Amino acid sequence: MPKVISPSEFVDLLKPEMKVFIQGCTAEPPTLLDALTASPESSKGVEYVGVPLPGYNKFDPAALHPEARMITFFMTPELRRSSAAERIRFIPLHYSGIYRYLKSMPDLDMVLVQAAAGDRDGRCSFGLTSEHAPGALESARTVVVEMNSAIPFTNCEPDLPLDRIDYIVESNRAPPTFPSPQRGEQAEAVGRNAASLIHDGDVLQIGIGRLQSAVMRELRTHRDLGFHSGLISDETLDLVEAGALTGAKKSIDPGIIVTGAVFGSERLHDFATDESVRMHGVGYTHEVPIIATIDNFVSINGGMMVDLYGQIVADNLRGRQITAPGGYSDFQRGARLANGGRSIVLMTSASPDGARSNIISALPAGSVVTGTRSDTDYVVTDHGVADLRHKDMDEKAKAIISIAHPDFREQLERDWHERS
Repeated sequence: MPKVISPSEFVDLLKPEMKVFIQGCTAEPPTLLDALTASPESSKGVEYVGVPLPGYNKFDPAALHPEARMITFFMTPELRRSSAAERIRFIPLHYSGIYRYLKSMPDLDMVLVQAAAGDRDGRCSFGLTSEHAPGALESARTVVVEMNSAIPFTNCEPDLPLDRIDYIVESNRAPPTFPSPQRGEQAEAVGRNAASLIHDGDVLQIGIGRLQSAVMRELRTHRDLGFHSGLISDETLDLVEAGALTGAKKSIDPGIIVTGAVFGSERLHDFATDESVRMHGVGYTHEVPIIATIDNFVSINGGMMVDLYGQIVADNLRGRQITAPGGYSDFQRGARLANGGRSIVLMTSASPDGARSNIISALPAGSVVTGTRSDTDYVVTDHGVADLRHKDMDEKAKAIISIAHPDFREQLERDWHERS
């Protein structure tokens, strides 16, 4: 049985040269992080590992001590100072690749996770985020859990075995809530255009952001939609309440909302305990062979820019690492393999002030391609839908130019004709 310890006893467990995974997303263990902050000397020589999400996870463990380090699979604004000091190693893996890396890591000494308090026949719940924790637990030598009585006890597959936990730090801290993003006219136009590609009975993967939120709002009159995604938001619950999302026609997990994380309000937290919701690790939510078995699977992701070849920039622009590849390619490639599946990329045609086109003739120097030209079925902007399937290079370019802001189309056409 696990031993209950205090936060100060927890930091005493840390030793130089340890490698320690910290669960991110909506399951950061706040009491454990507070204890690390209050005892910076305990992080001397420790290498932390994490998957922090930009805008949500603001903790920088590499800043705790001059000799602390971090391996990260996402870059966040809060990590940039430590990155500049060469205390951060960024590894650009797909989400499924991160899970496999953690699962097989031979030198992972400790895992820090937050979980819901209580157990059901010796099994615990990861609460609001499962994601990479099940993989990390397979390789870690020591498991420390912040057992939070304020976290909803969700239905997890796999769940957290009580006998896998070595130490428990108890807490009662309300989990963070995340409001739905403000959309605006551009986003709403993108949402309308993207919704035209979604059919009744489709199974959705969609993330968070104003464009994604706008798409979800346009789907409330659809019927028998399904959900298999890395996360759920308040917009997911809105579709359930509107009668649009039932999962009745899913080829696997019928009637079940499959997710790895819960991002939203207290209302969504309450809903996450429903029997229709299953929290899975990334080894299920993002595995291409599993996604490929889901009929009519639709992957919906956001992009920053697209060039006239159909190459998508979504995580690294002009050499600046803004986020990470994440689950982008996992879901795109799974969708391409699924019966009736398709991938959709959302973006605004231009900057909010209209001064800069997001559809460009050539990618800016130093930018990294997130979505290859052969993986994207549709690009959607506020000016329309570009169907890129089975098109030659000229046809792709013509389709992409057609959804650019009108102020930039003529120049894009000239650029393409000069190149070709």
